[in-house]
Amino acid sequence: MAWGNNKMKSNWTTLLVSALAIFAVTGSATAQNAPGRKGNQNTQIGNKGGANHQSNREMRQAAEKIRKAIQHLKNGLPIYQGHRENAIQASELALVNIGAGLKWNKHFGNNQRTQTPQGPTPQQPASRYTKEQVARSTNQLKEAAEDLVRARNDLQQAQPDYDGYRSKAIQSVNLALQEIDFAIRSLGNR
Repeated sequence: MAWGNNKMKSNWTTLLVSALAIFAVTGSATAQNAPGRKGNQNTQIGNKGGANHQSNREMRQAAEKIRKAIQHLKNGLPIYQGHRENAIQASELALVNIGAGLKWNKHFGNNQRTQTPQGPTPQQPASRYTKEQVARSTNQLKEAAEDLVRARNDLQQAQPDYDGYRSKAIQSVNLALQEIDFAIRSLGNR
């Protein structure tokens, strides 16, 4: 079991590093066309392609809700057999995809940056904590799930698909929700 868990962490790390590398490459390419940069050919009026202001607003709202969910997840205790950390990583990957999608959308070129994820928190047995502490931690995870559902709704309303990044962000949010469900179930009836 320990070998499989390390392999899963290794796969997550590889996936996250790859996503951040892609984000860095696409970010540096679009930064040259950022508003206010000398030689920028984009204007808000008459620019080809891209989404309207409403869709960018929905993408940004989704990102804010995901950041809030990540904070709730980080406030949780390290007792969920790695599922809380997996949910954090999936949520951070959703932020990477939203950021890349907004950068792709040259109409409003947003330069938001996401935080680099930290290493996993060492797991602790739930018995180390009081029932009240575990209950508060589980409530943090439930609040994170609510924020992620709201973020997913915002992402589903955003148009267009931002060159596939919106869909990837939705997939990452769904994965984070699944990991939160696994985390809560991992405690059983504690």
